Order: sequence, then structure tokens, then C-alpha cells
Amino acid sequence: LEPTERRREGLMLYSLLHAAGVTSLYVTHSSEEAISLADDVYILEKGNMMFHGSKEDFACSTNPNVMAYKGDLQ
Repeated sequence: LEPTERRREGLMLYSLLHAAGVTSLYVTHSSEEAISLADDVYILEKGNMMFHGSKEDFACSTNPNVMAYKGDLQ
């Protein structure tokens, strides 16, 4: 899908799942997509959890490993 269409479809999916009260796991390699759809953010590297928190915690983190992922958003 084109980025604009993918974003629109992702937000529609988020709205539907949230309204239904369904817990879901959405895996993506796009930091922008993860932040736009997430309630909680997990960052895994080589099978190890490097970060878990809200998207607000993610945005404020000064952890160098997290900041490397935030670089995709700038």
C-alpha cells in the first residue's frame, strides 16, 4: 500500500480494535507506524526487550538504544 493509504488503514484498524476492546499485537519495522498505532511500545533487538513503555515514555526517553529508533521519526 501507499504510505498514506497504509496510515489510513492502520488508524481504521486501531479504531475498530480499540472500540471492540480487543488486545492485539502489531509488529512493524516503522517507528512512525508504531507510534501512531500504539498504546504501549516495545522495542526488541536480537530477541531482547530494550524498551517497554507508553508512546509518551518513548518520546521522552534519553536511552541511547531508544534514541536510535526515534531517529526514524525525525
